[in-house]
Amino acid sequence: MSVTFPPEFEQYITDKVASGLYPTDTAVIREALLLLKAQDVQYEARREELGRLLDVGIADIEAGRTVPLTRELIESIKAEGRQRQVETQRHA
Repeated sequence: MSVTFPPEFEQYITDKVASGLYPTDTAVIREALLLLKAQDVQYEARREELGRLLDVGIADIEAGRTVPLTRELIESIKAEGRQRQVETQRHA
C-alpha cells in the first residue's frame, strides 16, 4: 500500500518522530489509525444507545406515558443539562 499525505501532515508526522514519541513514521500512522478505530467504536456504541433510547421513547408515547411540555419543564431540562455540563467539565 502506498499513501500520499499533504505537506502539513507529512511535517506533523516528521515532527512526532523527531520528538522521540514515536520511533518511525509507521508508528505515528499506526497510532492515528488505532485512535480512529476507537473513535468509530465509540460512535457506533453511541448510535446504538440512541436507537435504544428512541425505541423506549416511542414505546412510552404509544403507552401514553407522556407529560405536557411546559415552559417550566423546558427550563428544568435546561438547568439539568447545564449542571451535567459543569460536572463533566469538573471531572475532565
